[in-house]
Amino acid sequence: MARYKVLERSCIDGIIFEEGEECDYDGLPSANLEPIDADAKKAAKTKQDLDAAADLAAANATPAV
Repeated sequence: MARYKVLERSCIDGIIFEEGEECDYDGLPSANLEPIDADAKKAAKTKQDLDAAADLAAANATPAV
């Protein structure tokens, strides 16, 4: 499981984490989580790639008429 440093007070999987604490998280991270280990860095890269693809799709979308 990926390990992250919490950057701001957050509720993750129903648990409140304070800024600076570390947590394990198995999903795609949001901006409130800083990757610590290789699994977390891989998940963050996947999230970044998905966000970029979504931005590109939105930019190329034909407006509805």
